[in-house]
Amino acid sequence: MLPLFAVCDSAAVSLWGDAVDVPMHALHIGMGVGSAIAPFIALPFIVNQVYVNPDNNVTSLGNNAYDSNYTIFANGSQPGLPVANLSISRNVDMGETELYKNYDIIKPFYITGFAFGAVGLSFLIFQCIGHPKGMTLYVGNKASVRDVLSPGSCAGGRSGFALQYLLMMALFLALHTSQRIASFEFIVMYAVDVLKTFSKSEGALLMSTCSILFSIGRVAATVVAYFLPIQILLFTELASMMILSVCLLLTYNNKMALWIIMCIFNFFGGPVWPGAITWMSKSVTLYAFLVALIHLGAEFGWMFFSWLYAYLMEYEPHASYMWLLVITSLAICILATIIEIFARRHRKDMVYQKVNEVEMEKIK
Repeated sequence: MLPLFAVCDSAAVSLWGDAVDVPMHALHIGMGVGSAIAPFIALPFIVNQVYVNPDNNVTSLGNNAYDSNYTIFANGSQPGLPVANLSISRNVDMGETELYKNYDIIKPFYITGFAFGAVGLSFLIFQCIGHPKGMTLYVGNKASVRDVLSPGSCAGGRSGFALQYLLMMALFLALHTSQRIASFEFIVMYAVDVLKTFSKSEGALLMSTCSILFSIGRVAATVVAYFLPIQILLFTELASMMILSVCLLLTYNNKMALWIIMCIFNFFGGPVWPGAITWMSKSVTLYAFLVALIHLGAEFGWMFFSWLYAYLMEYEPHASYMWLLVITSLAICILATIIEIFARRHRKDMVYQKVNEVEMEKIK
């Protein structure tokens, strides 16, 4: 996925230049839509399955008392074995076919993989045909490998600024992945297995509603980006998420409050990633290689925070999960402020440099 994001983001900047605000947000709507659809594709393949281990012992007693379906894990086949699901007080006479239903979980990957491959093939065709004649590209290709690897080539030759800026933006996106993990990737596990306030079916609905609000947030930001500077839009989203994270810390034990606030959190969190890439394009030239490096930094953050949230859910009090979300939300607001002050000075210097170049041309 990393090369795909890098290519798509850099292609948008190359096609629209300084006017990329709206197209960039529109491009990222698709991810939210896919996230909303995914649970409904997978759900038919993960419910109503009964499994036992080779010793005929039940290893799990189903989803929980909230669910009418049954999920008991197994490692082997025992045809005709009667299994009781204590959560619904119902006997199930299993055959060999039912015991192998656990392999159905592969089918959603086949479905989505086929669709993904079909779309990728269409892009390959566009690449082979080439862009229309007369079309303006705002970001050209690098002349050599040396230019690609030179940090200053994306910032008017200012290598020191480029290195510091890129490191801060990688950290920014890494912190944002922490927000994304807490509010979406792990929220179902946290609500179902840790807090035990949601059933599995309700957890799937929670993920879907969060994804829907995530997508709606990106749609709304696509419209608003036409009227507001990206800095105002992005900082509004970050501040809102910080406030909502505090609300989640105070109310996470309340099922309805967790559901509502988490959905609103995803509404504001959805546009942050495309907004951050657009924000970067105002200060540096976004080549595909550069975008890939930034995404790579974010992936390291994803790995670290995935481990950290999993550790907190397993070994620490329930509130520690929300405390980490509050800390990262506050940290990303502070870091964004530092980045904007730092980048604004660079942008002013670049404007002065261009003015001086124009004046020199007039004198000649």
